[in-house]
Amino acid sequence: MLEGEDNPLYDAILDAYDELQAATYNALTGYYRTAIGCLRTVIEQITIGTYFQCCGTAPEYKEWRSGTARDGFRFGNACDGLINADPLKGLNARFKESLGDSFFNQKGNTNPGGWVRRLHSELSEYAHSRPGYSQADQWESNGPVYASDALDFCLDKFIETSMLGFVLAKLSLPNVTLPKSTVLAFASKIPASSPIIKTACEYCFY
Repeated sequence: MLEGEDNPLYDAILDAYDELQAATYNALTGYYRTAIGCLRTVIEQITIGTYFQCCGTAPEYKEWRSGTARDGFRFGNACDGLINADPLKGLNARFKESLGDSFFNQKGNTNPGGWVRRLHSELSEYAHSRPGYSQADQWESNGPVYASDALDFCLDKFIETSMLGFVLAKLSLPNVTLPKSTVLAFASKIPASSPIIKTACEYCFY
C-alpha cells in the first residue's frame, strides 16, 4: 500500500468529486446520458485509484498519472489486480457466501464478471451513446426535457457509484474516518436491484 505523499485514492477521489458534481448538474438540466457518462468516469477513477493504493508501486503510479506508462493502464487492468487484493479478501468471501457474486472477477463466455465490471459495462452503453442509449432515447423527444424514468435511473446509479467509492475508500484506507451520517443516508437509498452494494455497505459500516 502506498503511503505518505503517495495516496492515489485521495487523488482519485478529488477527480471523482468533480465528476459527481458534473453528473448532478447534467441530470438536473435534463442531460441524462451525459450525467451517466460522468458516473462511468467516477467508477474508472475510483477503481484505478484503489488498485494503486492497494497493489501498485509509487513508480507505477507516477508513470500512470503523468501519462508516460509504456502500455497505459486501464480500468480492466485495475479490476484484474484487485480480484485477490488483501483489503478486499474478507468482503469477497462475504459476497461469494451470501450472493455467489464478486466485485471484480473477470468476464467469461457465460459469466458477466464481477459487479463493478457489470456496472461499468452498463454505463458504457450510455457513455458511448450507442443506439437506444442516446440523449434523445432518454427524452423520447427533442430536448432537453424532464423525463422521470431517466432521472430515477440517474439517481439509482449515482447512489450505487457513490457507495462504491465509500466502500473502496474504507477498505483501502481503514484509518480514514468517513462521514457516517452521509454514508448511512446513501445506504438507505440503495436500489433493491443492487444487493451486492448493500452487502458491501453492511460489511464496512454496520
